[in-house]
Formats: sequence, C-alpha cells, structure tokens
Amino acid sequence: MAVPLSYNVRSLYIRRKLTILAVGGIALVIGVLIFLIAMANGFRVALSATGSPINAIVTQRGSNSELSSAITRDSAQVLGDDPRVMKDAKGRPLSSPELLVVANMRRKDGADVNLTVRGVSQMAFTVRTGITVTDGRNVQPGLYELIVGRKIFERIEGMAIGRSLKLQRRDWKIVGVFDAAGSGFESEIWGDVDVIGPAFNRSGYHSVTLRMRDPSTISALNAELEHNPRMQVQAVQERKYYEDQSGVVSGQLLGLARLSLRHAAHA
Repeated sequence: MAVPLSYNVRSLYIRRKLTILAVGGIALVIGVLIFLIAMANGFRVALSATGSPINAIVTQRGSNSELSSAITRDSAQVLGDDPRVMKDAKGRPLSSPELLVVANMRRKDGADVNLTVRGVSQMAFTVRTGITVTDGRNVQPGLYELIVGRKIFERIEGMAIGRSLKLQRRDWKIVGVFDAAGSGFESEIWGDVDVIGPAFNRSGYHSVTLRMRDPSTISALNAELEHNPRMQVQAVQERKYYEDQSGVVSGQLLGLARLSLRHAAHA
C-alpha cells in the first residue's frame, strides 16, 4: 500500500528543523565542491599560460617546485655560459637567475594569504615574454623597490603606487604594476634579486630561466646536466614546467573536493 503524499509533507513539517539542517548541509557541500573545482580550474588555466615554449627553466634535481630548489651562483654562471643559450645585442646571455620568498598579506576581503615575492634581474624582462610594466615604472637595481602583478594589485589590501610594504623589517616602495598576459606571474610581486637575496638571507637562487637559441635542444641540455655530478640540476621547457605545476595544484584541490563529498556521504 502506497504511503499518502500528505504523510510525507506532514513528516517534513514536523521534522522541519532536521529537514532544514539536512538541506543546508547538502547546499554547503555543493557550494564547497563548486568553489574547489573553480579554484582547481583557475590554477590550471593560469599556470598553463605561464612560461614560454622557447625557454628552459633549470631547478635542483629532484625538487618538485622552485621553492624547494637551490642553485648556486657558480652553477647559474655555468648555465648562462652554455652556447645553446641565446645572447642579446651586447653579447650577454639571456639568462635569468631568480629566487622566491613567501610573504603573508591581507586581501581586501580580510583573509590572510601567502604571496610569492620573486627576485629577478633586469634580464628577466627580456628572457620572459609578455611581462609589461603598465603603471608606474620598473624597479631600479640596488633599491628596495617592488613592482606588483595586476591581480595582486587589485586584490590585496593597501596596494598603491608610492606606498610601502614591510618585508623583513624593511620598507619596500611599490613603484609599478605589471601585466603578464593573464599568466600566474600576475599573482606575484617582483623586486631586484640582488636586494631581495641579502634581505632574506639567501645566497643563491631557486631557479634559472634560459632563452634558448633552439628549444629542441632543451632535452639534450637536460641529458648533459643529469650526467654532471657537480651541477645537480635539471632542465625542462618552461611552459611544460608550469603545466606540470598546475596539475599538482589542481590535483590537490580536486582531492579536497572528493574528500568533502565522501564526508558528506557518510554524514
């Protein structure tokens, strides 16, 4: 015998508090899932557009990110002197040794976030494509100055050209804003590598980006580096490197989404 529809309706009314909690819980889980999936796709799109197919990025062998990598200044010099690396009109190798540090800042919505501060040389703007200072000016070598990626400038509290950020108990002046063709670099802050290094007690680099004469030689370069016990580094096409990084981040976020769904199913 079928249960009358009115019985189900009365049951929902009588147990309305439990019903509201159940519906609210389901809605919350769906909201978290949508948020995590959107974040995963956002990271994937941004990082996949980061880097150039004609560049090689060199990191410490076995490291899974730039932050966990370490390259000595001597190794960076050797990499820049490789004949497969392109040179500019003055004969200087198009090589960009860089280091990364993490700084905690507050978004305009009040949330605290960790941001990447990248130390670069002036050569980075030649080696990397699509980096353009659109407001203000570029940093001057040797000074405590910063330029801010467009996304950071729009989302972080207190960002304005001419204002200062406190990093390592020093005031760093914001002198410009840069665009990076929508890539992940727009979520970074850049400064002079030779100033950021000593300020954060860093003596070497985290990575070296090389503009190659012929991108097809990146595999051969990596093979030679793998057989050089003194270097302990690896080279990969820059675009592929960041695509792989996007897979790691997206995978972690999707894993959190699956975990939240599993917990909801057992609730």
